[in-house]
Amino acid sequence: MIILYRIMLDIKFIRENKELVRQAAQKKHIEFDVDKLLEVDDKRRRFLGRVEEKRAEQKVASNAIVKADSGERDNILEKMKLLKSELEREEEELKEVLKEWQALMLLVPNVP
Repeated sequence: MIILYRIMLDIKFIRENKELVRQAAQKKHIEFDVDKLLEVDDKRRRFLGRVEEKRAEQKVASNAIVKADSGERDNILEKMKLLKSELEREEEELKEVLKEWQALMLLVPNVP
C-alpha cells in the first residue's frame, strides 16, 4: 500500500500572500480560487468560534447544576438540552465547512 502525503501551505501564509499563491497557480496552469478558499476559511473560523463558545457555555452550566437547588437545576437542565441541540447543529455545519475547506486546501499550489 502506497500512502502519498501532500505538504500544504499554512492558511496564514496563504492569507498573507494570496497574490503569490494566485501567481503560482497561474504558472502551473491550475485553476484555483484563492478568494474562495479565504471565504471558506472565514466561515470555518466563525463556526469554530461558535462551537467553542457553546462548549464553554455547556461547561459553565454543568458546573452550575452541581451548586443549584432542585428547582433551579430543572431550569438549567432545560437550557442545557436546548444548548446541546444547538451545539450538535453547529458541529454538523462545521463538519461540512471543514470538508470543503480541506478539499480547497489540497488544491493550493506550492509556491516556487
